[in-house]
Amino acid sequence: MKKLKEIATYEFENYRVSSDKVKGISHWLRSSLIKIQSALKAHDELKASYIVHTSTWTLLEGIWPINNKPTPPAGSVLRYIQMLPNKPIHLGALLHKLFVGDTIERTSSAIFLIEWILHNLKSK
Repeated sequence: MKKLKEIATYEFENYRVSSDKVKGISHWLRSSLIKIQSALKAHDELKASYIVHTSTWTLLEGIWPINNKPTPPAGSVLRYIQMLPNKPIHLGALLHKLFVGDTIERTSSAIFLIEWILHNLKSK
């Protein structure tokens, strides 16, 4: 059991996300950003909100590769995300607006987070 724990610790500490995973997340988020901005420009809050909703997991998933860590299960993401060293300032407030804010707060938080993630994934 001790050896298994050592292996798991080593793998976690030396984890590197694959370039294919980074490309997939980046593509999804770039596409989502374009769709959200287009919907807002057309004053279509329903569509903007829908795109934010369908992109939220990928948005959260995008923060982990920036830190060279695997994304934890959905039930653990919000608990562990605050422990990551590389994250946006005021992440807690942004996530609160993203999940429980009104449509304007949700979309503006999503846009900010997507842009931050895309900028930081460029170096991966």
